[in-house]
Amino acid sequence: MMLMTAWVCLFADYHHHISMRLVNSSILIFAIPKFVFFILQFLSFWVASGTTAMVLSLFIFGLTRGWKMLQIRKLTCHSTDLPEAFDGYRIVQLTDLHLGTFGNRQEYIQRIVEETNRLHPDLIVFTGDLINNNSQEMLPYMQTLSKLEARDGIYSILGNHDYGEYGNDHSYEYRKRTLTQLIRQQEQIGWKVLRDESIKLSRNNQHIYLVGVENISLPPFPRKGNLDKALQGIAEKESGKNTFIILLSHDPNHWKTEVLRKTSIQLTLSGHTHGAQLRFGKITPARFAFRYWGGKFVENRQMLYVSLGLGGAFQFRLGAWPELAQITLHNSDDGRYS
Repeated sequence: MMLMTAWVCLFADYHHHISMRLVNSSILIFAIPKFVFFILQFLSFWVASGTTAMVLSLFIFGLTRGWKMLQIRKLTCHSTDLPEAFDGYRIVQLTDLHLGTFGNRQEYIQRIVEETNRLHPDLIVFTGDLINNNSQEMLPYMQTLSKLEARDGIYSILGNHDYGEYGNDHSYEYRKRTLTQLIRQQEQIGWKVLRDESIKLSRNNQHIYLVGVENISLPPFPRKGNLDKALQGIAEKESGKNTFIILLSHDPNHWKTEVLRKTSIQLTLSGHTHGAQLRFGKITPARFAFRYWGGKFVENRQMLYVSLGLGGAFQFRLGAWPELAQITLHNSDDGRYS
């Protein structure tokens, strides 16, 4: 009955964050433990009962506390192409907030802002999925998010959820209005949305480029962006070196299809996967959908970092804890990435 009620509310678009939580909580607390017991009861009643109790306890922890276990990941990117003036440059990456999931609960978002500012970043980037369905989800958090601070500003890109395609209204007018309002809201709090474009960052007459593309995904997710357009106007080399470029692209699959070995982009930052919000060591359902599901990947002296994100379609995390990432750039003669 609980699951049926939740599905009705979800399809009616009634309090989406509550409906999603009811649906997924019902699956995690009732359906999966029942399935585990059904399978293991043929071995032993006590084995089945003990295992089911353990699974249930873990899922309850993920629903009540796991989604708030914010982690700070610190990593470095070493490249000989990085201008010396940017050695030690600190970038903080936020991604996949899915603000509609939290209703009007400010404490968690406030903590994210405080932890980010405590890192004293030179640059803050947000790599997509600010909302679930509707730009109205942003309204309760605009004042809190406006308190983020970085020396060179805050830049964002759009994720698949940010186009307003996941609500019950699929009309062109609704989607256009949602996107327009969301971009305007970000501008009002001091964020710059990069839509297939780049900006130049300067230090002591030396430069690097930040490039942001609209969502570029494999089906069933939308393809909206154009990397070639975003790279227009950027010289291939500066001062005899490859121009150092940081790419913001929501879906990590884009790195494989258009970036790796096809461009000289040294650092790509993505999100999207959430690590399926469930992980036991290196085991996660996200592996079935994404080769690059989370963490850092290095090939051909090009680096991809996939953040597991900060939110999700519902409040649950187990193992794939929410995270913000600090990436420190270093000029290096050995091309190490760590």
